[in-house]
Amino acid sequence: MYDMIFWSWWIVAGALLVGELLTTTTYLLWMAVAAMIVGLVKWLWPSFDLVGQLLLFAGLAIFAVYVFRRYQKKPRHKHSDLNNRAEQMIGRIATLDSTIINGSGHVKFGESTWLVVSDVDLPVGTKIKVIAAQGTILRVAVA
Repeated sequence: MYDMIFWSWWIVAGALLVGELLTTTTYLLWMAVAAMIVGLVKWLWPSFDLVGQLLLFAGLAIFAVYVFRRYQKKPRHKHSDLNNRAEQMIGRIATLDSTIINGSGHVKFGESTWLVVSDVDLPVGTKIKVIAAQGTILRVAVA
């Protein structure tokens, strides 16, 4: 019966890594790690038969993908609005640098000027708090 040489598994691992570079799914990465481990086991234990090698590869690949999927489901950062600047403004307090007339005006946060809307007209210098974001428009109330 055919038996794989240890470096055959390392070639399989290399092919899986090339596939990973082309797809960037990270699933092939974990299968490549499994193939490397099977190659290492075969190198350390030359009499390890092909059926055992295939079972070890399948078990390691399934285990590695399972562990990776569990890790991926955990949120890595606290904010889901990472790329939504308007949502990040909610809760911030600022001083109006223009009057809110007919429900709209402008406020400056750092180097950016934002369009703000309010249910009431407010004079310049009023402390406001951002209570919501609608696209790029911030809804504010008196702080």
